[in-house]
Formats: sequence, structure tokens, C-alpha cells
Amino acid sequence: MSNKHTITSMSNIWVIGDIAGQYDALMRLIARLPAKAKIISVGDIVDRGPKSFEVVKHFMENPQHTVVLGNHEHMMVEHITDRNYYSRDCWLMNGGGKTYESFHQNGVDLMSPVEAEPYVNWILDLPVLFVSGGLFVSHAPYAKYMKLQGIGPDHYSGYSVENSIIWNRTPPEPMPEMFQMFGHNSHVGLKTYYDDDGKPYALCTDDSRSEVLTAVHFPTLTTIQEGF
Repeated sequence: MSNKHTITSMSNIWVIGDIAGQYDALMRLIARLPAKAKIISVGDIVDRGPKSFEVVKHFMENPQHTVVLGNHEHMMVEHITDRNYYSRDCWLMNGGGKTYESFHQNGVDLMSPVEAEPYVNWILDLPVLFVSGGLFVSHAPYAKYMKLQGIGPDHYSGYSVENSIIWNRTPPEPMPEMFQMFGHNSHVGLKTYYDDDGKPYALCTDDSRSEVLTAVHFPTLTTIQEGF
């Protein structure tokens, strides 16, 4: 599925929604994007799908593509490092078992500190925000109570993680001079948000519940999709 209108903007930024271990769909989607596209992933690149290892490896080997931290990456690291921020089986109950299997099939035991270390370190280095040229990308929607400058090394603000930029479920709020793109809310699906004047100010890219992977161009909001 594709929006057919011509891209006239000089921008070559494409924001990709929650990948959730769907490597094959990701490769098909990237193949349809313009050459040298600047790819920004909203996070949740792992879990539920069959090829989380391949997705992680792709982004690790292509650092020109940006990934912002998602709540599934956060759960994964907390589980592997046994820091117990979440309940012990939270990651496994949210699709982490598929990720563990994917890594195991590729010769990596995530429960081995030595084998897991490069992947854990890579995730811990992920930014929580991408901001450039009027575009604001995060995993979950922005809310006014968030003090973004307060986000620390554990990837969330002083608020509970459930209300942070990687977990927030409330609708996005307008940000002055910024257009926001995020994922996380598969129950919403692909959706554009408009202010009282009918001007778009935010877009949810997560259509994973419909088994569809989405890329959205900024600023034209041209949309390309590939099924899982």
C-alpha cells in the first residue's frame, strides 16, 4: 500500500514504525525507499516476530540508520542484566521469548553475559529522541508533563517508566514548531492527529496489530507499507 503523490521535499527522512522482529518485511520496505534514505526507527525493533536477531544485526551494521529506544528494548535489557525494574518474566510475557529463540538460533545465548554484552551495550547507547528540522521522533507520544531534559542514563525521566517517553499511552500533545512521530500504540494504528485548526501535528506509525510495517516520509507524510 502506498500513497502515490510525488515527493517534492528535499528531505529524505523516512520514519519506520514498530518492526517487532519482522526482518523480511523490513527488508522489503527499505528496498522501496529512495536511495540514501535517512531511516529513523521509532523503536520496538525486537520481540513477537521471528527474526529479532536479524533486525538488531541490521541496525548495528548500519549506524547511518537511527533507532530510538522502545519499551521492548528496555524490557529486554532489564531482563538480560537482571536489574529487575520490571517483574522477572515481563519481557518473556511480552514477546521476549521469540527474541531469545531468534538469537539462540543464530548462536547467541542472551543469558550469557559475555555473548549478550555487545547487544546490551548497543541498546543502552540508543537515544530516546531524534529531533531535527522540525521533526520529533520518540517511541511513545510526548505529554506536557514530561521534562525531556531530565531523561537520564536509564532512558526515562524521573516519572514512573509507564508515564515516560517509551511507555506513555495518552494521545500526543501539540509541540510548538515540531511535528511528532511515534509508535508504541498499535491499538491506534496508523493515525494522524490534527489541531483545532485542522493542521496535522503528530502521527502514530505503529500498524503492527494489523500485521503491517509502515514507513512515513517527513514532511510530506507519504506512506509506504509492507505486510508481515
